[in-house]
Amino acid sequence: MWHLLAACVLSLCSTDPLDRLEREVSGFTFWEQSYEAPVGNSREQEYQRLQRLVWMVLGVQVQASATPGVAGLASREARIIAIDPTLSPNAALQVLAHEAGHILQPEGLSKAEAEVFADAVAYLVTGDDVHVYGRYLAGSKNGLHVMRAYRREIEWAARVLSGR
Repeated sequence: MWHLLAACVLSLCSTDPLDRLEREVSGFTFWEQSYEAPVGNSREQEYQRLQRLVWMVLGVQVQASATPGVAGLASREARIIAIDPTLSPNAALQVLAHEAGHILQPEGLSKAEAEVFADAVAYLVTGDDVHVYGRYLAGSKNGLHVMRAYRREIEWAARVLSGR
């Protein structure tokens, strides 16, 4: 009994970023799902670095393309990631990391699972506030198991996109 209690306490107190993200998502209802794009350009160099890395390592071209109401799109087949050119560099960094996560995700994931995979990768790459990612993933709770089932793949993808 004591071991079970200790395991529960450790999981709640875990500093593991993916555990933190899973707890954050669980704190929102499905209806609270939204994305609030950060403003500012303090991360312009990080965005440009990630753009170069996506091209050099993944062979995927990043281009500015406006699709109304869509921050970004990724096409594995066309080897293109499209980013809304009206986004601030800080928001574009998050969106590019997310879309690159889609390029690296395992095949056969459902839409919810794919969103969880890509956002978990983006969260690890950017190190941004967990609240932003938790709120966005609130609508994909039925895919949260991906963070456990594909933990190694998520961490590997984040290392690739971080240049490590």
